[in-house]
Amino acid sequence: MMKNNLLLVPAGALLLALLPLPYGYYILLRLVVAGFSLYLTYRYSGNAAKMTGWALAFLLVAVLWNPVMPIFLDRGSWFVLDLVAAVMF
Repeated sequence: MMKNNLLLVPAGALLLALLPLPYGYYILLRLVVAGFSLYLTYRYSGNAAKMTGWALAFLLVAVLWNPVMPIFLDRGSWFVLDLVAAVMF
């Protein structure tokens, strides 16, 4: 499994996203969070037939923060989602 200290990167990035920052930061945030989430989905799933609850949760995070087809929500919704995802990491 990934070193726990490394999981502070997406958690810290998500907490920083609670501040009003330039739009470029949120693009970088999508890359970081989606990348870590996909890796954790892979690690928690083992194989497709044995998807755990954590694997599904991180897959949902990867979909919400994906940089390819961004999902646009209001600032209040992202505030809550950023907090929840930071706690997950």
